[in-house]
Amino acid sequence: MNDAPAPTVAVEPKPSPLPRLWPGVAMTLLFWALYQGLRYFLPGSFVQVQMMFFGPMVLTALFLVWWVFFSRLSWRAKLLPLGVLIVAGTIAALVADPSMPFILILVALPVTLTAWALAMAVTRKSPPRVQQALIATAIIATCVYYSLLRLDGINGSMYVTTSWRWTPTAEAQFLSARPSAPNATAEDAPAEALELQPGDWPGFRGPERDSRVTGVTLATDWQAHPPQLKWKQRVGPGWGSFAVVN
Repeated sequence: MNDAPAPTVAVEPKPSPLPRLWPGVAMTLLFWALYQGLRYFLPGSFVQVQMMFFGPMVLTALFLVWWVFFSRLSWRAKLLPLGVLIVAGTIAALVADPSMPFILILVALPVTLTAWALAMAVTRKSPPRVQQALIATAIIATCVYYSLLRLDGINGSMYVTTSWRWTPTAEAQFLSARPSAPNATAEDAPAEALELQPGDWPGFRGPERDSRVTGVTLATDWQAHPPQLKWKQRVGPGWGSFAVVN
């Protein structure tokens, strides 16, 4: 009878599953498809405004749920990008131009998450250190970029306009182009008081606040009777209305 022990068979460790990438990429692509589609087809609509304001928040919540619970990564790999996002985002909010903090949520945050997902896609089969380094770089790069911008305005189609924060503002450019006013003297006569007349436009949306002009007939054939320029006045940036008296 042979009492020799049975030979042991080496069991190779089961390879760790690859990160589950597609939910993060899919939700960022869906977000931008809706965001750009509504801005193009339904500009300024209620649905487009709601998408602009609440879409980034919904995307962030879904993205973080996927990252923490369904990305198939170790806790160390999950927590490092989250820490980078919190630190870099906080610093960007503190040093950003005063006009930008709100835009950091509406625009910079979804762009950062998109860069995060793309970095994840590029390094899916790379070593963990390479993957984490590229994700951290993508997050930091987007935060630095948006901390260098200034919000110039949002138009009626909810299109955000930005420029480098060190460039002259639209208001500064407008004021610099205006001719300098002569110095007033004590002998200068006070300006003549203006009295409203029929046809004057004293404020926002006209005298009745209804955007209507009565008693005026416009030629409809501008080829035969083109409109003639009477006067013009350059205005500065903003959402406002003109006032014309006399």
